[in-house]
Amino acid sequence: MKRNKNMKVCLCVTRFKKDLTEAISKNFHHLANQLAEKGIAVTVLTPVKSDIGFSKKIVEVIYTEDHPYSSKFRIASNAKIIAEYLNSNMGKFDAVHIHAGFFLEAFLLRFFMKKPSVPVIMTIWQPYLTIKEALRTLKYLFAQPREFIYHFLFNSFALKPFFWYGSGIFDKIIVSSEYQKKIAAGFCGFVDDKKIDIIPNGMIKNPNKHKDKHKNNDSKIKNIIYIGHFTPFKGIDSLLKICHHLKDLLKKDDKQAKNKHVNNGLNITLAWSGYGNFRRINDSIERLELDKNVIFKKKIDVYPELAENDILVVPYRSCIGTSHYHNVLLEAMASGCVAAVSSIGSIPEIIKDNETGIIIDPDDPKRSAEKISMVLGNKNMFDRLSANALKLFNEKFDLKKNTEKHIKLYKGLIDKKQLLLRQH
Repeated sequence: MKRNKNMKVCLCVTRFKKDLTEAISKNFHHLANQLAEKGIAVTVLTPVKSDIGFSKKIVEVIYTEDHPYSSKFRIASNAKIIAEYLNSNMGKFDAVHIHAGFFLEAFLLRFFMKKPSVPVIMTIWQPYLTIKEALRTLKYLFAQPREFIYHFLFNSFALKPFFWYGSGIFDKIIVSSEYQKKIAAGFCGFVDDKKIDIIPNGMIKNPNKHKDKHKNNDSKIKNIIYIGHFTPFKGIDSLLKICHHLKDLLKKDDKQAKNKHVNNGLNITLAWSGYGNFRRINDSIERLELDKNVIFKKKIDVYPELAENDILVVPYRSCIGTSHYHNVLLEAMASGCVAAVSSIGSIPEIIKDNETGIIIDPDDPKRSAEKISMVLGNKNMFDRLSANALKLFNEKFDLKKNTEKHIKLYKGLIDKKQLLLRQH
């Protein structure tokens, strides 16, 4: 700890959900606390105070009185406030690390910030909508116009020139996946990929003992969980169709099973983020005769909830929200809950079909249900997938290991900056 004692780092974030039920907020909070535990003098600059609270070792600066998290247009004013704070206080720190959702924020911050006297690093978490992605998801424009337009305006191929300009102020740009690095380096062809480092999401390990043998493997009741938005981009409508087919596959030849409105051995937990169209999903549940199977939940304790279920199913249709390694997939890996997901974005880097999870197709719900049913009915396969996923989690996503990577990066940039100052 002594070796980090004199290092002063300011962590800034443009949007922050105080209950940490959103990935960027959770990742930011975890990193700040772990840096403080490693002996770094951390100051956090957030638009709202955390409900959970940061470590007592951390200095908190709250920079807004009113922070409507759902307002994407507040990003510009928040970026301006952060830039003004750093312009006045840059000399108090050895390094500044800004966490941003979108590539556009690089432009906004450079527009407002003076030339920094210390290394400035930006971590970009959210997805970039490519032309291919935009065309593939265009048919969902009318089903979810606000989300589509919002990503197009804030974080799409249309913003390439802005990112090229904005990236100039940062000494390093951190992304979490190979997929995301490929996209970032491809902006206009002008961003040097040597400027981009990959540091995956650092996750807290599951505090509960990981179960190699799943408790429900021999049970007649199988438990499926979905965690996320109720939007077509996340594939919630496909999930319900998958479960409709899965329910048929789990039916038994008895009188009760012939009743379409009984449970038939399948529990479906829908942990809703609060974003999306609840009524449309509820109508689909009734139409697909799943009303006896579905349990709705809002705020959940993720690790215990995942541990209570057999398989996490998220049939993503778009890379929106998955350019970084999606937190819930990593949490499933750490919980003994097998992940069944689409093969898009960065997901194939961590979920290998029949190795660390299973790959499903949102446009083929019947075949997807068959693959899920196969895992549910095969204890050896389930245990192998679960164990492989946990091994990968421990190797790649452990918070303590990834915090050390951040510290090493800070030290290298600080030393380089100081050397350049001495030369001049």
